[in-house]
Parts: sequence; C-alpha cells; structure tokens
Amino acid sequence: MSTSSERPSPYELPADDEIEWVSKSEMKREAQRTEALAEQLIGLSQSRLQSLELPSPVVQAVREARRLTKPDAVRRQTRHVSRLLQKLDLDLLSSRLALFDPDSDTFRQINQLAERWRDDLLQDSAALTRFLEDYPEVDRQALRQLIMNTQRELKKQPAEAPPSPTLQKNRKRLLQTLRTAITEQFPG
Repeated sequence: MSTSSERPSPYELPADDEIEWVSKSEMKREAQRTEALAEQLIGLSQSRLQSLELPSPVVQAVREARRLTKPDAVRRQTRHVSRLLQKLDLDLLSSRLALFDPDSDTFRQINQLAERWRDDLLQDSAALTRFLEDYPEVDRQALRQLIMNTQRELKKQPAEAPPSPTLQKNRKRLLQTLRTAITEQFPG
C-alpha cells in the first residue's frame, strides 16, 4: 500500500473503486444466456431484427450467421454474435425479444390487451378516444377505417353463421394494428 507522500502504484486501485467478484458458474450462465440471445436474433425475421435497432456490427454478424450453412461455421458465428452482445444491455434486449416470442408472458399480455381493445373498439365508439389517448402514435385514419370496415362486416353477418372470410381478415388486420401500437409503447 502506498502512503499519501509516495506516488501510487499503477496496479493499485483507488479506494472508492470496488471489484465485483463473479463465480465461474455465474460467468458460464451469463455466456450461455448471451449465446441463447444470439441464437434468437439469428432466428428472427429481417423486419423484426431491424425493429430492435441493434448496432450495425451485430446486425452484420447476424446476417453472416444466416448465410452460413455448415454447422461448425454457424456455431462459431453464433459465438461471435454473443461476444458482440456482451457490450449491450442484455436485459433490455431480452425484454424486446420477448415481444416476438409467443411463449413469453410479455407476448401473451400484449396479445390479450390488443384483443380487449379490439372488442371494445368494435362495441363502443368512446373506446377509440381512450385508445388514441393511450397510444397517440397510431395512424388514426387507418385505425378508424379498419374499425368501420370490421363493424360493417359484423352488421352483414348473420347471428349464428360462422364469420365470413372478409370479417376474419378485417378482425385480424385490426388486431395486428393494435398489437403493433401497443408493442411500440410497451416498456422495456
């Protein structure tokens, strides 16, 4: 230890810096986690990958991994992607990837919320105002048009008959629009 009159050794850390010791098992778990995230990124569609707004070296490495066909090359490239991911906020990336995973709780919550909004918007005209207050970024005109088209098809539909293909298509488009609006403002 150096005294105040001597020059400090370059190998000594200042007193206020603390070293966080991590066990080898914890380091392995973290490496496995980043590798699993890399595999998820490689499996995403191009549009979903772009929606994550990742740094360009990561996107380029993911594209390269998709191009490769030999298992050993893919494995090496996956590890390269995981090394690049270590520089990013992995918790944020995990939460954003959960938005695309149908098995995740986040995806289910967003889907259920979108379905509730769809049902409310088709039955209550005041629901549109509430939705636009909560999600101001949505394209209002396109949303109104989707709601009107779906309501029109619902009125044409006999009570006991199965939904027509046009009604199913309109309900699906409306749900996708609502899901997109909710996902864009979802925390995380």
